[in-house]
Amino acid sequence: YPQYHITGGIDNGSHGLPEPEFLNISMLAMHLGAGGDTAMIQLSPRVGAYVKALRNLLNEDEYCMDYIDAYREGWMNGF
Repeated sequence: YPQYHITGGIDNGSHGLPEPEFLNISMLAMHLGAGGDTAMIQLSPRVGAYVKALRNLLNEDEYCMDYIDAYREGWMNGF
């Protein structure tokens, strides 16, 4: 059903648990991989970098330019 769009509240599943950012990123990967269009998640540089990587792996980043730009801007530092 391509006419329907799916949004997920990603942060909800990690409330009160240790390392919530790790859980949120994992849930975000599952959500986008299953066809989710948008997500409600607390954004951080690390989450932003993972979104760039996920879009690249899902073939939604033509010529990997968003991913490469994020790397050049230093988003991938510390991984």
